[in-house]
Amino acid sequence: MLIHQIGTQAGGMTLSMMTRANLFAANGWRAALVTTDPRRDYREVEAEYRRLGLLRPDARLLNIFEHHRQQAGAADPDVRGEFADLPRTDEPGMLRAVSAGTDGRGARYFEGGRYRMYKQWRADGSLEFVDFFDDAHRRTRRVEFTTGDEARRELSYDPYGTIVVQDRFLDTDGFCYAMRWMGVKNRAVYKVLTFDRSGAVREYGSTTEWETAWLDQLAASGPARPVFIGDGIGGIATLPGVRANGALRFMQIHNNHLAQPLVDRTTVQADHDRVFRAARSVDGIIVLTERQRRDLHDMYGIGDITHVIPHAFADTPALQEEREPCTAVTVARLSDQKAIDAGIRAFRHVVEELPQAVYRIYGTGEEREKLARVIEEQGLQGNVFLEGFTREATRQMARAQVSVITSAYEGFCLSAAESCLQETPVVAFDVDYGPSDIVPGDKQGSILPGRDERTLAREIVRYLSSDRLRRKVGARARQSVLERFGEQAVFERWNRLLA
Repeated sequence: MLIHQIGTQAGGMTLSMMTRANLFAANGWRAALVTTDPRRDYREVEAEYRRLGLLRPDARLLNIFEHHRQQAGAADPDVRGEFADLPRTDEPGMLRAVSAGTDGRGARYFEGGRYRMYKQWRADGSLEFVDFFDDAHRRTRRVEFTTGDEARRELSYDPYGTIVVQDRFLDTDGFCYAMRWMGVKNRAVYKVLTFDRSGAVREYGSTTEWETAWLDQLAASGPARPVFIGDGIGGIATLPGVRANGALRFMQIHNNHLAQPLVDRTTVQADHDRVFRAARSVDGIIVLTERQRRDLHDMYGIGDITHVIPHAFADTPALQEEREPCTAVTVARLSDQKAIDAGIRAFRHVVEELPQAVYRIYGTGEEREKLARVIEEQGLQGNVFLEGFTREATRQMARAQVSVITSAYEGFCLSAAESCLQETPVVAFDVDYGPSDIVPGDKQGSILPGRDERTLAREIVRYLSSDRLRRKVGARARQSVLERFGEQAVFERWNRLLA
């Protein structure tokens, strides 16, 4: 399951990948999440998801840079790298000036009246990176460090000190196991070199060539007919070249493919358009809803190789949380896609009928400041709260009386299904794609045509005003999701596809 990167603040796509990896592993497959970005803390990321119970012990997390570090041979414990003696705190003999706007975590260092170095530390006090400067105060190099104080990457800059033209990836003993060269004009990688301690050097003409070779190597090293699922949209660049061992290659579409704003239904996002035009260079496209499959067939004629396999959900008991009276919840990225401002404006009408009503919004994103202004403009500072990121999304849903989803578009609307599983009814606008698939009728929740905020408010008030209604609709919603999207029902779809 291929994606560029996975961080510790997992969104819906990452969690759905982990659920799928766990499902395949539970059914005897050697499942792995495969990443291609250069971060060096994937062992810590993997450990964190295992600690949280989100990733099974037999589902792996692989990374191309970590793979080449290991393939280069074991680091020499008696050898210290070039930057091992660089002070992790202040520089002796240099003048120090704390950098403004860094909360004391950034400092410039001067020697003989010349700007020599800039250091930045993480919140935990570990050194994050060091910049080096020439006599004309132009940046020449940056060295990045792990939280364990190991130099992990060295970046070199163009003569103006603004554009990265090379980066080198370092093991604990300073050995360079991979290097990339970038163009000044387009800033794209045009050369990748890998090294091992036996003296072998391998050269690749692009990142795509390097990644394809690695994926093909993974395909060759395992059982026959390995399955690759491109969860990141960029997978269409590499998966067509993965052919070893009879590999099967599928591109997974997680989101709505239409360009925004949705002025018509014929304009497709450029990155998705590339996938659909190249669809027959892989073995198939996976979408989450039948509605999206029909639309793609109408536009691209690829319905015959487009398969509907929704996200899977485990039949775990709903959390037995105490419900917070008269409370609505949204768990989502704070982005324009989620259109949370519509929910906030609707909540003004809710408060007119239920002054004690509370709306808790969990998530982070670029719209936070805008949403804070909307809350203030609507006079809802005592009713609507931006709660920030939570690792306990389902717990927050289980505490509420109703989930509010006001997205402008979706790929599946994972949060709607998760809310149903906690027996918390969903009120959502009917958008492409997902809400009406998850909540197929008014006995399982409320899917509203159009985007009328007063209608949204009326439905929210219905659930906040009647715990009996919430319990009845919530129980039906949970049963409906498990019947159609339970783990074994979804895995049977994968089995039929891969047979």
